[in-house]
Amino acid sequence: TIAPYKYPRSVKFIDALPKTETGKVQRFRLRKRV
Repeated sequence: TIAPYKYPRSVKFIDALPKTETGKVQRFRLRKRV
């Protein structure tokens, strides 16, 4: 089993991940969408 603190708080589906020109995911933009 997984500890409760390891479960995601919420799950949201988006069409595409925001990425930089080099292809890295822009995590700060994902946090802003929450």
